[in-house]
Parts: sequence; structure tokens; C-alpha cells
Amino acid sequence: MVWETYQWMAATRLSELDKYKKYHNLLIALIAFIAVAFLLLLLLKVTVAIIALPLCVLALFLFVVTDDDIKRLAYFMIGTGLVLTLVVELVYLVGDIGRMNVVFKLYNQAWMLLTLPMGLAAATLWRDLSRWRTRTQVAFQAIFIGLFFIAMLFPVLATQDKITDRMDPNAPHSLDGMKYMETSQFSVNGVNMDLGQDYRAIQWMQENVEGSPVILEAQAYEYYWGNRYTIYTGLPGVVGWNYHQRQQRAVLRNNAVQERVDSVNAFYQSLDRDFIVDYLDKYDVAYIIVGQQEEAFYPAEALAKFETYDGTLWDQVYNEADTIIYKVR
Repeated sequence: MVWETYQWMAATRLSELDKYKKYHNLLIALIAFIAVAFLLLLLLKVTVAIIALPLCVLALFLFVVTDDDIKRLAYFMIGTGLVLTLVVELVYLVGDIGRMNVVFKLYNQAWMLLTLPMGLAAATLWRDLSRWRTRTQVAFQAIFIGLFFIAMLFPVLATQDKITDRMDPNAPHSLDGMKYMETSQFSVNGVNMDLGQDYRAIQWMQENVEGSPVILEAQAYEYYWGNRYTIYTGLPGVVGWNYHQRQQRAVLRNNAVQERVDSVNAFYQSLDRDFIVDYLDKYDVAYIIVGQQEEAFYPAEALAKFETYDGTLWDQVYNEADTIIYKVR
């Protein structure tokens, strides 16, 4: 952008600026607006404005003075990307983790808008190198080649790290997103779970359950082995991940999600037959999971009710080692 500005200044006579005189008042107003905006951003402690706002102004200037539509699009994208970096400092969703998701989502767009024009910028600068002093050319080429080499390391090293970041290093390399479970283990509350049991039980549900019946399973923490049956079968559950569900319903400003989470725990811990029957009817539960995770989260005396009411409230339809699936009558 500095080079483009230099090029414009070198090629433009002062007399050519006369055509902008009719916009004198508008330019003064725009300059005043930008100055006030800059001061307000600094008062709001948006310190990124020190970098972003001047570059936005430069992008706007180049957008106006250039006659090249391709470059004009590039300046528009750069300016928009920079504005987004200011927006995330001022706007966020109530109920989110600070500004985390807003920054993450909008910066994805900012990175794309800032990155795409860089291809044009790199090609333009490389083409114009012959017009620079030899020392400047060498310095630019050294920096450019160094940055290019570093950038090219990312797909190589990052791909390798991603491939080796596995729950089980011995899991087969496959496009089957469930295959890792066969040989993986996961510990929670002192219980070391063999995920192969869930793997086979989930496969059974995929092959044998029709329609969209509701599944009831243990309520686990986010980013743990929670909601594994609803996730891998696509069938609905009584409630999903606690915090994610509350985030998505933050505008309601109530405890509806937490109450439902508590109700799942209450069901597994309850020995009250009437409560159990009413609960299954209220949420239209069709299948109940009693596996290793349920054993890790709830007391054995409470889980004993599943065997007690087998044949009356529900029927055992799947059983392997520590994993049982009941179908509600």
C-alpha cells in the first residue's frame, strides 16, 4: 500500500487534484469524523485502532484514487478486514465467553479478507522490483523468500501434528470417524472406560433403531465423553452439552437448560418409581443407556433399578460386558 501510494504521488500532478475541490466540505467532514472516531476508540481502550484505523484510511484513499477495478476490490477487502478487527473490540454477544466466539468467527472473515489481496500485492511488488534500488530489491527478496518459506512450513508441520494428535496412537488410519473407539480408553471419575464397548453399542443402534426416538444417557462435562450416543447416532437426547446449550439460549436468560441437566442426573439417581415413569413420559424417552460412563457418574444402588424394572418399565435390547441398552415400554 505504501508502494501504491508512492506510485500515485509520483504520477499525479497537483493540478489534477482540482477535480476534488468540489468535495472540499465532504473531505473536511470525513477527516473530522475519522479524527473523532480515532479519539473515541482510544478512550474506549481499543488500542488496535492505532494500527487498523490509519490503514483503513489508506485503503479508502487508494480505493478512491485508483482506476484499476481489481486493485479497487483488493483495497475494499483490506479495508473491510481491518474494520472487522475494530468491530470485535466493540460488539459481542451477551452470554458468550467474553468476546471469544465473536472474535473467533469474525476474525475468520478478517483473515480471509486480508489474505486474498496479498496474492495481488505480492505479484505486483515482485513485478515492480526492477524499478527499485538494488539494495532494496535484495532486502525485499530476502524477507519475502524467508516469509514464504515459513508459510510453507505450516501445511507440512501442522498436518503432521494433526495426524499424530490421536486419542490412541495405535488407532487405525481410516475415514471412519468412529474407528478410533475400538482401541481407545478414557478415564473419568476413576473409571477407565473401554470405548470399544460404546463403539459396538452405537453401531448396534445405527443398524437397528428406526425413526428419531429420544435417547437418555449420562450428563457429562463438555469436551469429555459426553452425549456419545446422541452424537454418533444423530438421534435426539433429553439434553446436549450443558454449556453449549446454555450459550445457544443465552437470550432466554433462564435456567431451563440447567434444570434439564439436573433432571437427567435426578433420573439416574432416583429410586422413586412414580418419578421415573413420569420422567420417561415427559421427555418421551425411548432408549436408556446404562454403560461404563453411567457407572462412573452414578451410585450402583441407584443403577440397580434398571435390572429391577427390566421387563416392566423397559426391556433389555443390548448387552455387552458393562454396557446395556434398555428400550422403554
